[in-house]
Amino acid sequence: MIVSLFLILCMAIIAVPAFAADPEQSDGGDAPYGYYITSLNYKEKSLELINPADNTTVSSMASGDKPLNVVPCPGTMNAAILCDEEMQKIRIVNMTTKEIYANVFLLPADKNGIGTIDDRGCVDHIFWRPDGRYLYVVTDTFLAAINGWSFQTEKCFDVVGSRVAADMTPDGSYMILFRKVRDNTYIVDRLNTDINEIDKTRTIKLDFDATNVGPLRFSPDGKKAYAFIDNMGKTGWIGVEPNLVTIDTDTLDVNITLKVLPTVKSASRTNRMDLEISPNGDHLYMLYSSNSRGSLPRAKILGYNLKTGAYENTFYSEGREIGAIALSPDGALIYAADYSDYWTRDNTISVINATSGAMVKQIQTGKSPIDVKIVLRLNA
Repeated sequence: MIVSLFLILCMAIIAVPAFAADPEQSDGGDAPYGYYITSLNYKEKSLELINPADNTTVSSMASGDKPLNVVPCPGTMNAAILCDEEMQKIRIVNMTTKEIYANVFLLPADKNGIGTIDDRGCVDHIFWRPDGRYLYVVTDTFLAAINGWSFQTEKCFDVVGSRVAADMTPDGSYMILFRKVRDNTYIVDRLNTDINEIDKTRTIKLDFDATNVGPLRFSPDGKKAYAFIDNMGKTGWIGVEPNLVTIDTDTLDVNITLKVLPTVKSASRTNRMDLEISPNGDHLYMLYSSNSRGSLPRAKILGYNLKTGAYENTFYSEGREIGAIALSPDGALIYAADYSDYWTRDNTISVINATSGAMVKQIQTGKSPIDVKIVLRLNA
């Protein structure tokens, strides 16, 4: 499974000090529940750190061109930004001091390149191990394990698949990859992050050909992973049939639940999917957001009860495209990045009550917020 290192990593390091802590003078006031939110703004090419207590921007800095994904490093005020999908660059920054520690360029090893980072389906492509020891990059061709301190690539794995979703257990001991390799054939891999070896792999057959594979999310105990996938083939161009996949972290057994969620009307294709799980592990919140030039975008957030096996709430926003969602640490609020596209000019993060679906407020951001994440405050 392990292939020769075909990923050439070159760095333009602006500064490589020890990662800075959250400075007291930059805390922006008292954030509720001890957290901030981030807004990664595609058209403005910026990353904002926002205090949701009073909607103020604590800091704002350049993200790099064409940003797609931001991942805060747990226990720090640092983040990795995946930007410039053509050059496929990762920028390592401190969100409060605005220091740029490194620009890591992922360069092709040969004329075939290194794989595609697709903004459809899965919104996450980079992952920190909780202790910051490794940064993982996932494409449809490889998984790279990058040293989180030196930014050198230590291992690279062949994970070829036309659609790939991944996530890490809450304790950081494993990563699970769920990938479509052809038609109705899928592979599940488990990566042991202590040794960076894939220690288990299973090939499975499902009864349909998934159009998109959304992100994976783990239950709080790390025993199960959930993947949100679609099946447009059965519904044609006017609808997408959501499907929920459950993966056992130990055995890699895969169970799929079909037709328990309502069909989502899609203008052409689903181009953003996201999935969040409540802190108690009882609920999943699923985002579908589709758009086609010349037609209105459509976005739907579904609340699914894992205990009863039924959806409970549908938060629908006609005429809006949502880039990503994040769930507050207590599970009470959903933050939705109101991505501004051809039709809409929202430039906001919507704050939604996770129980009732009611809009609590909207937070003004830079142009076209495409990703939103939770950042726990160090001095909370």
